[in-house]
Amino acid sequence: MIIFTLKARRAITQAVNTYGNDHQRETWRSWAAAHPDMRRGPADPYEDGKGSLSPEVAEVARSALNQMFNALQNRLNSQGLSEDEAADLSNDLAHIRSLVKTLGRQARPAAVGHGVSV
Repeated sequence: MIIFTLKARRAITQAVNTYGNDHQRETWRSWAAAHPDMRRGPADPYEDGKGSLSPEVAEVARSALNQMFNALQNRLNSQGLSEDEAADLSNDLAHIRSLVKTLGRQARPAAVGHGVSV
């Protein structure tokens, strides 16, 4: 199963807590509690050899991340952002896009219709 970095886990947790419903939050919390391992650097393994991420957990994370992506994209397209704020948002969007694509490779129950395609 995939082993996320601390940054990735925080992004998914923030997305699920902000955009998920109660069932999605519980699904993610349960998975995170049962799989506490985190990658600390590029030399650490990406997989633990325990199978794939469940389609339900992957979909919960992808759905929330896509909603976060859309919200950040809307903010980036708004007026009045400084150059630094726009750069930070662009970096956040690239990270979210990468996470969604990684989750799509882990489990593919259905294509996502909005946000980042897999």
